Amino acid sequence: MTTREEFLTDPVLPDSRSASPLENDDGPRFKAAVFLGSATIPNKTIVNGTVVGGLSGLTRLPDGTYVAISDDKANARTYSLAIDLQDGRLDQGDVTVEGVTRL
Repeated sequence: MTTREEFLTDPVLPDSRSASPLENDDGPRFKAAVFLGSATIPNKTIVNGTVVGGLSGLTRLPDGTYVAISDDKANARTYSLAIDLQDGRLDQGDVTVEGVTRL
């Protein structure tokens, strides 16, 4: 079994194209979600003694680093990821797990 992460996101591409937030009564929201592709992190990938898996959230930090959370009750942790979207797509090999932080 493999861990499959599909990213539906409002892309922030290297040439700074991105959908702009819309304001409404509930706060900002985005115009559209764009499917960029998918990438699979191989089953039993180990980073700093932890098995990568159970990723349930993803956010992009201002420095361009992505952070994913694994909310395993016994071993909650976040992973820092590098995601290469320079060609405007997410393909196999575009996601690199760079580190882990145990919570």
